[in-house]
Amino acid sequence: MLPKTKLFFLILIPAVLALLVALAFIQDKNRKASEEQFEKLLYTSWQVAQLAYDQATSGSEENRAKAQNAARAMTKDSGVRLTVVDDDGTVSFDSEAEGELESHKDRPEFKAALKGQPIFVTRKSETLGLEFMYYAQRVGEGSILRVSSPIGYFERQRELFFRQALSSALILVVGVFLFSFWASRRLAGVYSELTQAVEAAKAGE
Repeated sequence: MLPKTKLFFLILIPAVLALLVALAFIQDKNRKASEEQFEKLLYTSWQVAQLAYDQATSGSEENRAKAQNAARAMTKDSGVRLTVVDDDGTVSFDSEAEGELESHKDRPEFKAALKGQPIFVTRKSETLGLEFMYYAQRVGEGSILRVSSPIGYFERQRELFFRQALSSALILVVGVFLFSFWASRRLAGVYSELTQAVEAAKAGE
């Protein structure tokens, strides 16, 4: 293989590998930052839902009906689903699903809330068949308030960022390719001159 070709790949391959590592690192940082932001928004939704729950449980029957309607409107407007689960796993209210629902006692976010250690959980909803992020925490005696939101928007934002980062990386790779080609030619010229000089020195010139 000619020195010029060797030099070309010696410059190109490390540069491309460095770009790929940087892309993977940036993508991972973006995923973590987006997930943290999503969790903060979901927790804020839980705090808002708690106010509606307090109103529904402390007021008259009319106020409870208004609070439930407000919860369903919140789900429609923001996509945040509200669920009230009794300590035995019975669903007493759900802002998106109608009718009697199956027991939620085996849900991981429900188990964590029972222990007083609320966590964020991402999984597929057995009721709606969509991927959701869940957060649940105890409210009052014998009830757990859970909020959830589909992660479709979150996933679309991650995919959009990845495509943008990949496009930028491809442009950089082309730039590195051109630079490697130019640099290898220049270095090959220097290498050739040095080789000639060494040969001339050996010949006593």
